[in-house]
Formats: sequence, structure tokens, C-alpha cells
Amino acid sequence: MASLVVLAVAENRRCAFVLEAAARLGWPAPRVVHWRDFLADPAALDRALDAVIGQAEPSRPLFLRVDSPGEDWDVERALIAWGADVEDPDAPRAERISAAAASTLAFERGRVRLGRQWYLGFVRALSRVRESVAQRPLVRLTSDTDEIAALFDKRATHARLSARSVPTTPLLASPDTVDALRALTRERDERRVFVKLWHGSSASGVVALRWDEASIAATTSAELAYVEGEWRLFNSLRVRRYTDESDVRVLLEALFREGAIVERWMPKATFDGDNYDLRVVTIDGRARHAVVRVGRSPMTNLHLGNRRGDLDRVRARLGDDRWQRVRARCESVAEVFAQCNVLGVDVMLSPNLQDIRVIEANAFGDLLPNILDDGDDTYTAALRSLV
Repeated sequence: MASLVVLAVAENRRCAFVLEAAARLGWPAPRVVHWRDFLADPAALDRALDAVIGQAEPSRPLFLRVDSPGEDWDVERALIAWGADVEDPDAPRAERISAAAASTLAFERGRVRLGRQWYLGFVRALSRVRESVAQRPLVRLTSDTDEIAALFDKRATHARLSARSVPTTPLLASPDTVDALRALTRERDERRVFVKLWHGSSASGVVALRWDEASIAATTSAELAYVEGEWRLFNSLRVRRYTDESDVRVLLEALFREGAIVERWMPKATFDGDNYDLRVVTIDGRARHAVVRVGRSPMTNLHLGNRRGDLDRVRARLGDDRWQRVRARCESVAEVFAQCNVLGVDVMLSPNLQDIRVIEANAFGDLLPNILDDGDDTYTAALRSLV
């Protein structure tokens, strides 16, 4: 049994799942600090930790779980405001607004903007969380804030995995203009690449690009819209295909201004004619829960209209030895980010099933409803592993 403080969006189902897991294990009800309250008054976290320290039995461990700040507009605006005054030599062209402007920013459902400034604010907020924990030796983070920050930066994630020789979808470069991308693809004869925002998640702003001398095609979950005299980019639940070069340039320039990487487009294994990859959740270094993500487009994220595949059928096709190699690949990512109790690792196999590569790793990748391992969902398994 342990005591738990959770920094989360209190109304989000992620937080509800954590509370349910704690109750299932017979733990005291966790104290929840809403991201919104913390960003308005960081001392709110200090007060919550001190209150739990004061109430906890001396021998009982005390954990702080930092959960996703997503799906709350007030929190998003506050993080953008926190990033307003942070210097940023890495992305000089990224859109920046003042903290005051951020506080009154109008909600536009799905709009992709200010991602770099949001990230700078998020890192600053994580640093403040780390300070609170450093001042309280009895408190342990379930996942290290520095590692969470690195996992939200695709460049940093690639660098850490490459340094440990973990095979990934190959990173080609991080160009800052469409012309630089075009020069890169010509020089290396790369006709198919993925363009991804440095700090995007859930396929936000991801573009699968095919570009040769005769044609261009961009498959993406992003929707271009011309609003009030300017092009704007929105996340969409429908995958689109743009084939007009001027449209594709507008789309890509919006990404490069905020910071984007370019990866080689690796063909995925197929099942029943559709592409698939896997999301595997590691807990305390072990590959545990897994879901197969199946779709016809290059992006297999389930919220884009794709579907869960039959894991038993995939495992049977892979065979036990290859399935254990998949698990081992995910566990090698967990070794790199060893201070993260939970990771969501996206992994793909080549069409001949011989090549296993990591696509991405996610600090908050444990939202797999109704997927059990040894009778536990991801949240119960994660809490159980702490004690």
C-alpha cells in the first residue's frame, strides 16, 4: 500500500482510471492536483504533498504521478503562457505570443498552433514539479520529469535511442524549410518520408510525403483551412490526401516553422491487406499490455478511424520467438528511459517480419481501455509495480 498524489486534468478519464486503480488495490484515495490549479499557483502542489506527508504512516511510500495535461483548453492556454518568456534559439521562426495574449486565446477545436511555445511552457512546469519533489525527500516521482520532457521531443527521443543502438524509424534531418526538405530528398534519393512535429502527439501534424520529379502527395490527419485571410492547420479525425504542390508547401511550412523532423518512410507489415503496428505498454521495464493498430493509411492511430486488430492472431503469425523479440525491443526503450515507470512504445515490423523498429515512445501512452495483463489494466498494473 502507498500514498499517491496525482497531477492531472481532474475531469479526464485518465485521472478517473488512476483513482479506480488505487481503490482496487486498497490504497487511500489519491489526492488530485489539477494541472489548471498548479499552473495558476504552483504552491498548490506543495500544499498537497505536505498534506499527504503529514497524514501518511511513516513506513508508507509516497508517490507523485505526473499525468497528461491534455484535453483541457484552460491548461493548454496556461502552458502556452508559461512558455511566453522562455528563450528559444532552436526555433526562431516559431509563432510566439505574450502570456497576456495566451490567457485570452480563443478556442478553435483541433487547431495546430503554438506547439513549440506550449512545449517550452510544459518543460518549465515540469521543472517546477521537480523542485517540489527535490524539497521533499519522502516523495518519489513515478516517472522522472526530465525523461517526460525528453519523450515529448522527438529529436531528444531519437538521440537517446540511437545512443543505445535501439533501432528506430531512421531520422534523416530536421530541416527548417520546404526547400531544405526538397534538397535533402533529392540528395539522398528519398522519395517517401514522414514529417513530424518535434512535439506533436496522437499523429498531430504528421505527414506521410511522397515527392518525386513528376508528382507530390501528402497523406495527413491535418486539414488546411483558409480563415480570415490566412491558412490555418487543424487536426482532423479523417485522413486526407493533398496532391497540389502549393497546398503541400503551405502544410509543410506550417510544420517547419514550429520545428519538425523528417524520417525515412518504412513499409509496415500487413495483415488481411491492411497496415499494422503495435502499441506496447512497458511497466517497470517489462513489456506488458499490447494492442494491434490496423489501418489502410500510413497512420494507424486508433482515433483516426483505424481499428484494433486481433493480438492473438498477430502473435500466432509472428511465432513465440519473434514475439519475444518485439517485447525485447520495447523493453530496450524502457531501459533507455529507466526512470519512467510507464511507457507507451509504438513498434513496427517490416513486411517480411524480420525488422523490428521503434516508431515512437510516449510518456503518457498507457491509455489502453479494456486491455488486461495478468488480470490488471494498465493503471492497476502500474500502481501495483510501485510497491
